[in-house]
Amino acid sequence: MKFWKKFQLRASEKTLQISKGGWLYLIFVVLLGAAAVISGNNILYLLESLLLSSILFSGFVSENTIYSLVVNYRPKQAIANQPLSDKIECLNTSFFPLFCIEIGLVQGKKLKPLSFLLYLPRGEKKTIPCHGSNFDRGKVSWDALYIATSFPFGFAKKIRYLSGSGDRIVWPSLDNTYKYKVPEDSLMVGDEEMTGQVAVIDWSKDARRIHWPTSSRVGLPVEVSRGQLNEKRFFTLDLLKQKNNVEKAISKAASLVFYKNYQLILIDTNGCRKYENHIRALNELSLVETNYAN
Repeated sequence: MKFWKKFQLRASEKTLQISKGGWLYLIFVVLLGAAAVISGNNILYLLESLLLSSILFSGFVSENTIYSLVVNYRPKQAIANQPLSDKIECLNTSFFPLFCIEIGLVQGKKLKPLSFLLYLPRGEKKTIPCHGSNFDRGKVSWDALYIATSFPFGFAKKIRYLSGSGDRIVWPSLDNTYKYKVPEDSLMVGDEEMTGQVAVIDWSKDARRIHWPTSSRVGLPVEVSRGQLNEKRFFTLDLLKQKNNVEKAISKAASLVFYKNYQLILIDTNGCRKYENHIRALNELSLVETNYAN
């Protein structure tokens, strides 16, 4: 009874996807078996047994592969249209090495591959990067993880579903041009925080060192030590004025927040909101609705 329950449990958590080559192979096995029965030729019987044994061997190897691998998925912050930086820890608990393993996410009825493990020796643990499944901006969720393999002959892909549902927020795509250049539109300089020393200087020697906003307040030419002035910079994103370039505007705002640490002022149908924390700003830009602006 325990064996039967274990068999039922395993049957419920895995599926088999037969490839085109696998279907052709099965058809050939059936035809060869019929020819062997009709003719009574011992050579055909021998070939038929060899083909059937290869199917059994393939099933044993693939079953051992998907049940001997232990995975730990470690997602990191994702950015739209950029490669993932997630990591997957893989542990081989079998006495045999494992080959050709696909690891990914289950989203509804779709399988999204994350990484491919070519070889893992017995008893070893390995951390592999994720290469696939770039996501769009917004909230992304998945129902489970999966392990799949077509090793050794490629007759079919055997898939095992693992518990591990979750979700993540994917930040908007970033424009690298704003990493080095700051646009002047929608730019406001807010309150200034003086954390360094302010000294009166002789303006006739080097006027470039004068900090004019502070000098205008104190009435004297003064200099602020480099790196001691922290200006709060804001970027105003008014989605109500955007039409066909909403995603481009969101990408621009996200780039300034990410690269230049700008504070965000967001205007949409929910009103005007200010975000001083850059993570909260990027999360809000990821989840903002844009259908009303089109």
